[in-house]
Amino acid sequence: MNRHELQLLTGLLAGVLPHSTAFGVTATALGLIPRDTLLMSATIYAGASQFSALSILAGGGSVIVAVLTVWLLNLRFLIIGLTMPPSLTPTRPRRLAAAHLLIDPSLVLRTATTPERRVRFFWQVSITLYVGWLAGTSLGVFLGSLVPDASRFGFDVALPTVFVAVLASFWSHRPSRDAALASAAASAAAVAAGTTRLVIPAAILGALVGLGVQRRSQPVAGDGRS
Repeated sequence: MNRHELQLLTGLLAGVLPHSTAFGVTATALGLIPRDTLLMSATIYAGASQFSALSILAGGGSVIVAVLTVWLLNLRFLIIGLTMPPSLTPTRPRRLAAAHLLIDPSLVLRTATTPERRVRFFWQVSITLYVGWLAGTSLGVFLGSLVPDASRFGFDVALPTVFVAVLASFWSHRPSRDAALASAAASAAAVAAGTTRLVIPAAILGALVGLGVQRRSQPVAGDGRS
């Protein structure tokens, strides 16, 4: 690993460790036992999805809704996976491993180094970040057990901060922005009606409606409209 690659890996790891530690602390503060917290990090391995699942379960939502939400949030990895070069996954076991290790920074790895070093660098970084995510979660669980009131150190804002960051990433893309606004409106309506258990389904339905309206409003190629 050359100097440039090492600097990139160090920067990515510096972002993963605080995020995963915050998840471990937050999960512990919400009453999740260490085994379940580590299992979430090992199997889901996606910060926004894990925080979303925590929020749903802590708010009294069902496991089915939490799983559905995680699945929807993780659909973005289909797009990321399509951008990866075929040389990364020549065999089925490697394809399965690479699919699990794909995260948002994986897009950076595609052009971070020379083609002949790309495959090895992908695996080096992906495995290191995965181990770092689990290590950060473990540290968070340990710290969470020592700090009964996580809000004293600002960990109580971890959930809303993640959601704001995810929303901000959608804002520059009009279809995504319209879907997010429709989802927010549907969620607010569910809260106003006093049916908090329907907030997530309402949000999903609102997002689908928003995307549908946006798609119907777009001109069809060849219809003569500008």
